[in-house]
Amino acid sequence: MNEFIHLSEKDVEEGRFTGEGYVFYRFPDADCYTFVSQQGRPEELVALDVSDSFSGIVIAPFSPAADCPIVLLRPDYSQTQPVNRLTSAVPAAGEYTDDQEERRKAYAQSFQSCHQWLLEGTAQKIVLSRRLQLDNQAEADWCPTALFHEACRRYPHNYITLWWTRRTGCWLVATPETILRNAAEGKWQTMALAGTMKWEEYQQNPEEAWTEKNKEEQAYVSDYIRQRLLPFTQNLEISDTYTKQSAEIVHLCTDFVLDPLPGVTLGQLLQQLHPTPAVGGVPQEKALQAIEHFEDSPRKYYGGFSGPVNWNGESQLYVSLRCMQISPRQALLYAGGGLLKHSREEEEWKETQRKMNTMLHLFN
Repeated sequence: MNEFIHLSEKDVEEGRFTGEGYVFYRFPDADCYTFVSQQGRPEELVALDVSDSFSGIVIAPFSPAADCPIVLLRPDYSQTQPVNRLTSAVPAAGEYTDDQEERRKAYAQSFQSCHQWLLEGTAQKIVLSRRLQLDNQAEADWCPTALFHEACRRYPHNYITLWWTRRTGCWLVATPETILRNAAEGKWQTMALAGTMKWEEYQQNPEEAWTEKNKEEQAYVSDYIRQRLLPFTQNLEISDTYTKQSAEIVHLCTDFVLDPLPGVTLGQLLQQLHPTPAVGGVPQEKALQAIEHFEDSPRKYYGGFSGPVNWNGESQLYVSLRCMQISPRQALLYAGGGLLKHSREEEEWKETQRKMNTMLHLFN
């Protein structure tokens, strides 16, 4: 490698990185993380037609467009390290201010608009998200790599990834949700993840903890995935619904394992699944209209997905939840929740707060 080309993790930490993109990722419950980088400009797509022959990292937004594309990174450099490796980067923590009060009012207005659609029957479920802006008031800049390592330590059961390209900016994700991953014998696995409550509340009475609202919300996602996948599979295995923990909260989860029909491609499966009702709603078209009309901030890469495809023998793609866009002096945190016609605004707001804590705790 040319000595003037700086593509390593150390180059990123020391501000000498000269490539066009890098990605850190750590699979759930894994002992190691992987760092990859690309010297040249990554390929960009505006449709979910990822080729089965592609080898590298996929970064997809919630709604692909020319100004917010799917990015395909083909690594020139790759390194795997233990997750407990101490970083020499600037400490992650720092004092900050936020725009919580302003966002509270905007969320209430968005909720009322979405709720009216639900009451009128225009949609049955709408996932309403919001954004929180943190401004760094400390002398030291925030260091994305330090935040990544802290997330790996705090959230061992989540998929942790940090990526940067000139097009996307820098994002950190600590998500519990798989959209598609390779399983044994050519099969694929996905999940229906929805419904949210505090872990401590669930522990008090696990047998009766879940409300009908949460069960209904999760059922929408499970039914959608089953219906979308059946035409593309010769066998679809569906697990019982169970409780899945993610940091301080828990969700209802159903696993799906599919044996695809001959000729079915990765791109076709992604087109069928994304966006699921877990990040969009039901029916899909109306829910996406509501999101576009009523949310006060663009989602960008929140609610999209990312991960390796045919890289180091793995194809694992995860939904970009519990995430933020990060720069040295500012962070934009994203979270959302599924609204039904009997949803209450105060409860839904608190749910987004609990989800944002996954990122907020990295600064404390």
